[in-house]
Amino acid sequence: MHCFKENNGIIEKYEIVFEKDKLENLKKRIINNCSEIDYYEIESDCSPEFNDRDYIKNFDFTFIKRKENHEEIREIYRYTYEKYTPPYLVILIDSLLSGNMLALSRILEYDASEKVDIDGKIEKVKNELVELIKTEDFDIDKKDSLDAELKRLKHKQRLNRNQQSVSSYYKELLKLIKFELVDTISMEDAKKAEMFFERTLIGNNLYINEEKDCKHLIIKNN
Repeated sequence: MHCFKENNGIIEKYEIVFEKDKLENLKKRIINNCSEIDYYEIESDCSPEFNDRDYIKNFDFTFIKRKENHEEIREIYRYTYEKYTPPYLVILIDSLLSGNMLALSRILEYDASEKVDIDGKIEKVKNELVELIKTEDFDIDKKDSLDAELKRLKHKQRLNRNQQSVSSYYKELLKLIKFELVDTISMEDAKKAEMFFERTLIGNNLYINEEKDCKHLIIKNN
C-alpha cells in the first residue's frame, strides 16, 4: 500500500506500513472503551438478529410465558442487551485494513474531539417537561413519553459513565501507521509520462492506478 506526497514540485512515494494485529487490537479497545452504549429490552417469541455481534454486549434472555395463537403455542422471552455504537474512527480503521487508501486520507483529517453529549440531551428533555407542565391542560401522553425518555437517558448516562474520549486512541493509531519513503519523481517528469501514455495519472488529489483498480492518495502540503 502506497501514498504519494507532493513536496516542492517533487512527488514522493511512500510505503504505508502497519501491523494488522495491532490495528485490530486498537479497534477492539476503541469499541469497548469509546462507544456510545444503549440498552435494549424486548419481549418476543424469537431471538433478535444482529448484523455485527462485535457491537452487542451482555446479551441475555429470560422465559416469560407461553402464548396460544390459532392452536399454536409460542414461548415468549424477554431479551436484554447493550448495543455499542463506536466512533467513526472504527469504520475508518476497518476500511484501511481492507486496503482502501481513501480511508487513510480521512484518518489524517479525523476530528478526535467528537463527543457524545448525553448530559445535554437530559437537560433538553427536562426543560421540555418543565414547559409542558406549565401548560394548562397539558397532554398526559406526551408527559408520559417525556418521562420514559428521561428515564432511558439517565440509564444510558449510567451505562456510559466510564466511556472514554477517542482522542488518546487516535494518537495511538497515528503512531501505528508508518510512512517509509521508497522513491521520488519530479512533477515535470510525471507530466511528461502523462503526455507519453496519453492518460491522466495525476488529478487534483489522487494518483489513479487503473491496472490495479485502486486509488493512491497524494497528500498535499498546506
